[in-house]
Amino acid sequence: MGDQFEYNCLKVRHLTKCGVSDAIRQVLQDSSFKVHIKRDFCERVQFMVLADIFYNTRKEIYMKNLVLTLAVAGLMGGASMAFAQAEETMTDAKIVKLMKTANDGEIDLAKMAKSKAENKDVKDFAKQMIDEHKKNEKESKDVAKKAKVKPEDSTASRDLKSLAEGKEKELKNFKGKEFDKAYIDQQISMHQQLLDDLNTKLIPAAQSPELKTYLEATKAHVEKHLSRAQEIQTSLNK
Repeated sequence: MGDQFEYNCLKVRHLTKCGVSDAIRQVLQDSSFKVHIKRDFCERVQFMVLADIFYNTRKEIYMKNLVLTLAVAGLMGGASMAFAQAEETMTDAKIVKLMKTANDGEIDLAKMAKSKAENKDVKDFAKQMIDEHKKNEKESKDVAKKAKVKPEDSTASRDLKSLAEGKEKELKNFKGKEFDKAYIDQQISMHQQLLDDLNTKLIPAAQSPELKTYLEATKAHVEKHLSRAQEIQTSLNK
């Protein structure tokens, strides 16, 4: 058992140093390694493996980052193995769908806030969200049509839809001032996340000039919405 343990430790060290698909394939396809991970190794070792995976598509080779996390929970219920999947590549079609999902979610939340909010600023903000996100959604449709891009569903858009639905369900539990505060808190976190995604993922990934221009304009609107929501949050907390 000791020799097998040391052998697998050496393979793990080799994997972390190489960080390439051949090394990963060599380790994960080794049946003795997998069995030892499941039965014994995870109970004795906790480690993280960071590696770059290269994979082929029909037209070109893309590089993605894959984080393989092997975690141990040996004392209370045995070992566990978690793998974080590589980040999704956003195409123009996926970006258009994601923006539609974002707009739909904001509109639904704002409709609830418009009817349930007590604070005038919150009500006005909700109306602004309805009007401006409807306008943004129309603009995204026009851009997609001009760029000849058909919206395509993605993991990101599905996750965003689930998030918005969860936020809406959460808001139903609040009334009065608590609702006002909860809605504005949500708006700050959601607009901040969208702003981050625009800066780091969507705008850099956009290929169509029309789509990129639309995203840049949307970014400016999101910044204004975020700023206004933060002002309202400050007033509500006084």
